[in-house]
Amino acid sequence: MKRTISLIIAVAVMVAMFIVPVSADAITLENASDLATEGGEWILEDDLTSNGAEINLAADTYVIDLNGYEFKTRLVIPDGADVTIKDTSAEKGVIDATGINDAIDIKGGTVVLDGIKVIGAEGSGDGIFISGNADVTIKNCDLTGGKVGLDITSAEATVVVENTTFSDFDETGLAKDPNGRNASIELRANATVTLNGANVFDVATVIARKETHTESFENSFSFGTDVEASFSEASDIANGAYSAATITYAYNGETTSTPSTPSTPSTPSTPNQGTNNNNNADTGDFMSLVIVVAAAALVVTVLSKKRAF
Repeated sequence: MKRTISLIIAVAVMVAMFIVPVSADAITLENASDLATEGGEWILEDDLTSNGAEINLAADTYVIDLNGYEFKTRLVIPDGADVTIKDTSAEKGVIDATGINDAIDIKGGTVVLDGIKVIGAEGSGDGIFISGNADVTIKNCDLTGGKVGLDITSAEATVVVENTTFSDFDETGLAKDPNGRNASIELRANATVTLNGANVFDVATVIARKETHTESFENSFSFGTDVEASFSEASDIANGAYSAATITYAYNGETTSTPSTPSTPSTPSTPNQGTNNNNNADTGDFMSLVIVVAAAALVVTVLSKKRAF
């Protein structure tokens, strides 16, 4: 009997050695206010709302997976935070601050936004507002705002934008900026902005800057590999308080935008119920147990037959 038990344990250990470890699931985000308490890895399993309240993250490390769902909130990221907001599903999840304010307010820290939609409030809300010493990467995103998709007010900010589409509220029925600043990007300081990849500026007024911004448009931007861009002559908007210019933007020789002609972007919609790529963790653990039990049962059966003979 002892020998049988020893063999079962040995087989179980051998089987376990060949099972690929599966990482634990992220914590399901059920209450928006939970984000304000501590960092960690969070995942949405359903649409979620903060009921019009802004959520102030802690100066901590976060990985937030929208997982194809809609998060109706305004997120405030403090200096000292390290935040990644992504989507691992087949759909782009949404940070939607319609009726609230700017969708994501970045006051500092390191921020990566990857594969999500961001919608600022109708009227004069921004998709993303950067006001501090922040290192921000925006890639594979869709940015929409009643005012602008990306508003930068800090000269200390370093921003990289890659493969991102800037849209407006043309087909949503929501109001644009009443001061005429509807644009893709607005600069109110001499920030460093790098444009990489096939960005699309689906807005008539593409780049806006406040007159107190002392650099030219050209000096404010740099361009990644295979990107060519040129700015039109700036013109006054918003009663002369701002100036704006369109941009002819091409990636790898192909023009990715026609900013001089207003287009009609599709209406931001509530995403489909996404697929949680992390759901395989529980399944993997269960299958591992099944394999171990089956192997043990096989050993017992073989030994029993051997003793019978």
